[in-house]
Amino acid sequence: MNFRDLVKEAHQAIVDNRVDQARVMFECLVDDPLYKGEGFFGLALVEMRHRQFERAKSWLRLALPWVANTAEVVYLAGLCLEHLGRRQAAIDAYRAALCRNPEHEAARSALERMLEAPAETTPEHVDAARMAFA
Repeated sequence: MNFRDLVKEAHQAIVDNRVDQARVMFECLVDDPLYKGEGFFGLALVEMRHRQFERAKSWLRLALPWVANTAEVVYLAGLCLEHLGRRQAAIDAYRAALCRNPEHEAARSALERMLEAPAETTPEHVDAARMAFA
Protein backbone atom coordinates (compact mmCIF):
# COMPACT_ATOMS: atom_id res chain seq x y z
CA MET A 1 0.00 0.00 0.00
CA ASN A 2 1.41 3.40 -0.91
CA PHE A 3 1.20 6.41 1.41
CA ARG A 4 -1.65 8.03 -0.53
CA ASP A 5 -3.76 4.89 -0.06
CA LEU A 6 -2.72 4.73 3.59
CA VAL A 7 -4.00 8.29 4.11
CA LYS A 8 -7.37 7.38 2.59
CA GLU A 9 -7.63 4.18 4.61
CA ALA A 10 -6.66 5.97 7.84
CA HIS A 11 -9.32 8.64 7.32
CA GLN A 12 -11.88 5.96 6.50
CA ALA A 13 -10.94 4.16 9.71
CA ILE A 14 -11.76 7.36 11.63
CA VAL A 15 -15.14 7.58 9.90
CA ASP A 16 -15.79 3.90 10.63
CA ASN A 17 -14.84 4.44 14.29
CA ARG A 18 -11.80 2.16 14.00
CA VAL A 19 -9.88 4.80 15.90
CA ASP A 20 -7.06 2.64 17.27
CA GLN A 21 -6.43 1.22 13.81
CA ALA A 22 -6.38 4.75 12.42
CA ARG A 23 -3.82 5.77 15.06
CA VAL A 24 -1.37 3.10 13.86
CA MET A 25 -1.78 4.21 10.24
CA PHE A 26 -1.33 7.90 11.06
CA GLU A 27 1.76 7.09 13.15
CA CYS A 28 3.29 5.48 10.06
CA LEU A 29 2.67 8.65 8.07
CA VAL A 30 4.61 10.99 10.38
CA ASP A 31 7.85 9.28 9.37
CA ASP A 32 7.51 10.36 5.73
CA PRO A 33 8.30 14.03 4.98
CA LEU A 34 5.58 14.23 2.32
CA TYR A 35 2.87 12.89 4.63
CA LYS A 36 4.11 14.12 8.01
CA GLY A 37 1.44 16.82 8.26
CA GLU A 38 -1.30 14.37 7.35
CA GLY A 39 -0.02 12.06 10.07
CA PHE A 40 -0.01 14.80 12.71
CA PHE A 41 -3.46 15.95 11.59
CA GLY A 42 -4.81 12.41 11.76
CA LEU A 43 -3.36 11.84 15.21
CA ALA A 44 -5.20 14.98 16.31
CA LEU A 45 -8.45 13.51 14.97
CA VAL A 46 -7.79 10.31 16.90
CA GLU A 47 -7.25 12.26 20.12
CA MET A 48 -10.39 14.28 19.51
CA ARG A 49 -12.37 11.07 19.13
CA HIS A 50 -10.98 10.00 22.51
CA ARG A 51 -11.90 13.45 23.89
CA GLN A 52 -8.24 14.17 24.66
CA PHE A 53 -8.43 17.77 23.51
CA GLU A 54 -5.15 18.98 25.00
CA ARG A 55 -3.26 16.21 23.19
CA ALA A 56 -5.21 16.88 20.00
CA LYS A 57 -4.25 20.54 20.20
CA SER A 58 -0.59 19.54 20.45
CA TRP A 59 -0.84 17.37 17.32
CA LEU A 60 -2.59 20.20 15.47
CA ARG A 61 0.23 22.57 16.42
CA LEU A 62 2.69 20.10 14.86
CA ALA A 63 0.53 19.69 11.74
CA LEU A 64 0.13 23.38 10.99
CA PRO A 65 3.42 24.00 9.15
CA TRP A 66 3.03 20.80 7.11
CA VAL A 67 -0.53 20.92 5.76
CA ALA A 68 -2.10 22.87 2.95
CA ASN A 69 -5.51 23.30 4.59
CA THR A 70 -4.39 25.44 7.50
CA ALA A 71 -7.90 26.82 8.03
CA GLU A 72 -9.14 23.33 8.93
CA VAL A 73 -6.27 22.82 11.37
CA VAL A 74 -6.93 26.15 13.08
CA TYR A 75 -10.68 25.45 13.15
CA LEU A 76 -10.12 22.09 14.85
CA ALA A 77 -7.78 23.77 17.33
CA GLY A 78 -10.69 26.10 18.08
CA LEU A 79 -12.92 23.10 18.79
CA CYS A 80 -10.29 21.74 21.17
CA LEU A 81 -9.98 25.07 22.93
CA GLU A 82 -13.74 25.31 23.22
CA HIS A 83 -13.92 21.90 24.87
CA LEU A 84 -11.11 22.86 27.21
CA GLY A 85 -13.20 25.81 28.37
CA ARG A 86 -10.98 28.43 26.76
CA ARG A 87 -13.78 30.44 25.19
CA GLN A 88 -11.87 33.52 24.03
CA ALA A 89 -9.02 31.43 22.61
CA ALA A 90 -11.58 29.34 20.70
CA ILE A 91 -13.21 32.49 19.30
CA ASP A 92 -9.78 33.76 18.26
CA ALA A 93 -9.02 30.42 16.56
CA TYR A 94 -12.30 30.46 14.64
CA ARG A 95 -11.55 34.02 13.49
CA ALA A 96 -8.04 32.96 12.45
CA ALA A 97 -9.48 30.03 10.47
CA LEU A 98 -11.78 32.45 8.65
CA CYS A 99 -8.84 34.74 7.90
CA ARG A 100 -7.11 31.79 6.26
CA ASN A 101 -10.25 30.73 4.40
CA PRO A 102 -13.26 33.08 4.48
CA GLU A 103 -15.40 30.28 2.99
CA HIS A 104 -14.82 27.85 5.88
CA GLU A 105 -18.45 27.30 6.88
CA ALA A 106 -17.76 25.21 9.99
CA ALA A 107 -15.52 27.94 11.42
CA ARG A 108 -18.10 30.60 10.57
CA SER A 109 -20.86 28.59 12.22
CA ALA A 110 -18.76 27.89 15.32
CA LEU A 111 -17.81 31.55 15.64
CA GLU A 112 -21.43 32.66 15.34
CA ARG A 113 -22.50 30.05 17.90
CA MET A 114 -19.79 31.15 20.34
CA LEU A 115 -20.59 34.85 19.96
CA GLU A 116 -24.31 34.22 20.50
CA ALA A 117 -23.87 31.92 23.51
CA PRO A 118 -23.54 33.24 27.05
CA ALA A 119 -19.89 33.29 28.14
CA GLU A 120 -20.31 30.64 30.84
CA THR A 121 -21.67 27.89 28.58
CA THR A 122 -19.52 25.29 26.84
CA PRO A 123 -20.66 22.54 24.47
CA GLU A 124 -21.37 19.09 25.80
CA HIS A 125 -20.04 17.36 22.69
CA VAL A 126 -18.77 17.91 19.18
CA ASP A 127 -20.43 16.24 16.24
CA ALA A 128 -18.25 13.25 15.28
CA ALA A 129 -18.60 13.95 11.57
CA ARG A 130 -17.36 17.50 12.04
CA MET A 131 -14.43 16.22 14.07
CA ALA A 132 -13.45 13.80 11.33
CA PHE A 133 -13.80 16.02 8.30
CA ALA A 134 -15.29 19.42 7.71
